[in-house]
Amino acid sequence: MAVIDDDEAVLDSLRMMLTRDGFEVRTFKSAEDYLAAKDAEQAGCVVCDVRLPHMSGLDLQAELQKRRSSVPLILITGHGNISMAVSAVKAGAHGSGRQGPVKQRNCASPTDQSTDRRNLPRLGNGEDGRQECG
Repeated sequence: MAVIDDDEAVLDSLRMMLTRDGFEVRTFKSAEDYLAAKDAEQAGCVVCDVRLPHMSGLDLQAELQKRRSSVPLILITGHGNISMAVSAVKAGAHGSGRQGPVKQRNCASPTDQSTDRRNLPRLGNGEDGRQECG
């Protein structure tokens, strides 16, 4: 799984939360860094902040569509509105449209749905590789 955010604290929090939930996580400080990574298409799912300098999460979504990428994209933001969420989902983003702080229980469902569609293995201790969420 790839996580993209320009805020180091958010990157660390999401990495720890998703790793604890059994995902292998790579972090990127920009959409451009993610796209430049040789194995970017290997990510089972991309979690990306909508508001980034230079290339936004919505710009990344458009670029992934242009490249015909099958990698699911979950857009997150602390500054969203309903019309932006509707536009992102209509364009193919995954997620729940929740506003406010990201919590582990809020993030698990969209990441589970996105990665399950790709039948990706997970890290972890359980039979199915999953660990319990709080």
